[in-house]
Amino acid sequence: MEVGGYYCMNKSCELYGKDQLHFGRPGATITELYEDGSAVHRAWGPPSQGERNVPRVCRTFLAVLRQKHGLEIGDLEDTSAGEGELGVDGRARWRTGAYLKMQVTRALPEDLYAEQGRTGSVKRKQDAAELLSLLRKAIDWKTDSASPDITLLIDATSAMQLAMPTSVDFISAHGEWAMSQGWESIWVVGSPFAKRLDLRALGAEPVPDSWPSA
Repeated sequence: MEVGGYYCMNKSCELYGKDQLHFGRPGATITELYEDGSAVHRAWGPPSQGERNVPRVCRTFLAVLRQKHGLEIGDLEDTSAGEGELGVDGRARWRTGAYLKMQVTRALPEDLYAEQGRTGSVKRKQDAAELLSLLRKAIDWKTDSASPDITLLIDATSAMQLAMPTSVDFISAHGEWAMSQGWESIWVVGSPFAKRLDLRALGAEPVPDSWPSA
């Protein structure tokens, strides 16, 4: 999938008039990506929290599976309110009748959300090493919930810097470690794309062997 960016028209922005794309949702979140792998994250308004992000993240992921990987899978069943299986925020039925089970987590630091909630806006510059660390911490934080039949989704729908190009660097540095954490698979989900993290090497993004083939 192609990820759309746009050139900044805000004269107060450092990127105004420059050949540099913004990514995100104007007026809500904006991500500025730089050649050295660093990024500037900007957000306005109350931060999305808790279960409110689950449907968006899961539906984005399911769309990627259908459109990019050619997989046949049903619509999302949102179980984040505690009505379903423990540790499962959402699920969708494969054509075989089995379920893809998903747990959603976020990776940006809690103090960033706290500042945004307190002041109504936030601006944070993050270097490449910090972005890799945030992804690893997000996975590590959920280790006790890991299950070989649950896929972990890291929410980057409002934080594109966590997946572009951080996912490539993550696989090189931590891919094998991620494979050992006990999940069916681990993905960082942006909008509108998803990148698998628990891989041994760069290249194509294979889906788990336990999933039905296209």
